[in-house]
Formats: sequence, C-alpha cells, structure tokens
Amino acid sequence: MAKAGATADTVIEASSSQGSPSLGSRIRGGNAKIVGWAGFIRVDEDVYEWIGATMEVPGFEFDLPAGKRSGTATFKNLIITPTRTVYVMSAGAVQFNVTFLSPVEPEDLVLQSFPFGYVLVDVASNDGEAHRVQVFSDLSGEWLSSAGSVPIQWNTSISSILTHTVKLSSPNTLREFGDMSQDGILYHIRTFGV
Repeated sequence: MAKAGATADTVIEASSSQGSPSLGSRIRGGNAKIVGWAGFIRVDEDVYEWIGATMEVPGFEFDLPAGKRSGTATFKNLIITPTRTVYVMSAGAVQFNVTFLSPVEPEDLVLQSFPFGYVLVDVASNDGEAHRVQVFSDLSGEWLSSAGSVPIQWNTSISSILTHTVKLSSPNTLREFGDMSQDGILYHIRTFGV
C-alpha cells in the first residue's frame, strides 16, 4: 500500500482500553487532520475491529449478515524497529500480527524518496484448531486532500491482485493544501487468499 497526500509524519494514535494501547482509534496526518482507515478480522463467525473506530460512529450501520460484531481486537504487544512496527493482537481463538513496514533502499535514492509502506497481517491459531479467517482493510479519500469538498476518483482493477487506486479528479501538480500534496495517488493493494 502506498499513501500519497499524508505527510511523512503521519502517526497512528494509540487509544487505551483497560490500560492497553490498540489500533482501535484515529489516524492523523501531519496536519492533525483525521483520515479514515478501517480494518476488521473475521474469525469463524465473529468480527473484530483491528484498526479504526468504525463500530463507534453514531448512526453508522455495519451490515454483518454472515457474522456478528465481537468488539475490538485485543492488544498484546508492540515491537518497534527502525523499519517496522508490529502490533501483536488477538481476536477470538487466533493471534495475529499487523506489521507496518517502511522499506529502506539506501542504494536507490529514487526508491528511498517514495512515501510508500506495506502492511502485512499474519495469523496463528491460539488453540491448535483450524479457523476460518478473513481480513478486511479500507482507506478513505481523506488521505488525498485536506479539503473535504474536493472530488476524488476511485478505480478498482482485479488481476492476480486487487488494486484500488484513488486520486483527485483534478490534481494540482506540485501544490499543497493543509500540508497535503494535491497531486498524490493512493494505492491500496491486496493479494488474494493464501
């Protein structure tokens, strides 16, 4: 996943539930503007939120016909290295790691300059049993502009991977508004089942 528009100091704010930080909170860009990122993990028939606060939005109805809301995934541990941040979490009968990776390419200054990051989710059973697991992640157009009224264009392509491309309908090359680039493109890419 690459994110354009948010500045390099985009942070994920940790909230606290019973003294433990979690990803069930808000994400802020460098201009302190809240941007949307929602993530859910379904374990068998139970659905847990692992990033965002979508289930807490008043009036927002989340249709889960094949599962049920089970709350927020439980934070277990946080591991930080120079190139990655790993959140260790549990949801029902599984433990999963959410790894945010920022690749370092010191031999290639062009690659090094890209505001690009990867998110990897890996899952393991806590009880030795097999479980059906699905992971969902979605980003909002707020990652592209501080101006909420700016029209955006969404495109989705499916091949061996699923690619969502989001950009401003009328980008302004080399312009900023509210500390955000007005010509960025957001790619939200995922592979299909393992």
